[in-house]
Amino acid sequence: MDIHAMLNVPTVSINGREYYSSAGPAFPLPLDKDESERLDFLNIMIYYKQPAQLYRSRLSRVNGYARVLDVGAGTGWWANRVAERDEKAYRVVGIDVVSHWPPFRFNNLEFIQVNFLASDNWLVETDHFQLVHAALLCGCIPDYSAFYRRLQRHVAPGGFCELIEIDWRPRCDDSNRPPHEAAAFREFWDNLDAASRQAGRPIAYREDTDALLEQAGFVNIGHEQVRILLNSDHLAPVSPPSPTAAAAPSNQAIANDFRLAMGYRGSWSAMCMELFTRYRGWTPADVDYLDERLVEAVNRFLCPFYFHLHFWTAQKPSTQSPHTRLRQAP
Repeated sequence: MDIHAMLNVPTVSINGREYYSSAGPAFPLPLDKDESERLDFLNIMIYYKQPAQLYRSRLSRVNGYARVLDVGAGTGWWANRVAERDEKAYRVVGIDVVSHWPPFRFNNLEFIQVNFLASDNWLVETDHFQLVHAALLCGCIPDYSAFYRRLQRHVAPGGFCELIEIDWRPRCDDSNRPPHEAAAFREFWDNLDAASRQAGRPIAYREDTDALLEQAGFVNIGHEQVRILLNSDHLAPVSPPSPTAAAAPSNQAIANDFRLAMGYRGSWSAMCMELFTRYRGWTPADVDYLDERLVEAVNRFLCPFYFHLHFWTAQKPSTQSPHTRLRQAP
C-alpha cells in the first residue's frame, strides 16, 4: 500500500524513513509501514498477554452502549479491537494528530484528526465518554497537567480514564550482565532521555502520575506495574493485579511479545533517529549501529534486562462539589 495514500498527511523522507513533514520535533517518530507494525506488536504484547484485556473498568451503558474515546489512536489497533467486540455495545471514537488509520473500520467506529496535544477542542463532546483511553504517549506530551485535565473534561460523570505507558528506562538486577549490552542500553536511555527533554516532550515515565491524576480531578485511582522480561515469553507482575483481571485468551498466540516489536532492525532507530541526529549530534550511522547492538541484545535468550509497563485507572466523580470544580479550574 502507498504509505502517502494511507496516511493522508504530508510526509518527508529522512534517513530512509517517512516522517510527518509538518510536525517537526513535536512528532519525532516515523510514519511508515515498519513503524505501524512496531506499534501494533506493542499493542499485542500489552493487551493479549497476562493480564489480558482491552480495558479494566466496569463501564455503564447509556441507551444500551458505552461511549469510548481513544486519545492518540495511532494505527487504530485498540479502537478497532474494542469496536469489533460488539457493534451494538460500543460507540468508539479515536483521535490523533495525524490520520494514521487503515481504510477499513467498523460501523460503530469513527476517527477524527485533531491536535489533541495543543488544543482544548478535541472536536468531541465533553462529559460524554464512559471510558477515555490513552496509551504509549510518553515522549509526545509537553504538559501532563494540562493533558490530564483535558482527559478528565471528556469523561462522563462516573466514567473512567485508563492510561498505559512503557517506562523505557532499561533495568537489570543481574550483576553479571554482559558489559557490551549494558553499554548499549545505557547509551540508548541516556541519549533518548536527554534528547526528548531538549525537544520539550520528555519520554521519561512520570513517577508522579498518581498526583497528576488527582490534581486533574480524578478519584479511585489505581495502578499496576508489570515487568517486561527480555529473557522470557511472558509478562511478570511486580504489583498486585487488578481483581477483575481476565485470564489470557486461549486463542491468542503467546509468541507475540516484546521481541516482535523491538527485535528487528530499525525498531530502536525508529525511536532514536530523529531525536539523536537533531539534538545529540549523532550521525545516522551511529544510530544504526546502536540499533544493531540493541536488536542483538533483545534477541539473545538470556538477556537479563527488562522494562516496566504501567497500567493506570482513574474515575471521574459522579458529581463534583463547587469546591472541587474551583480547585481544578485551570
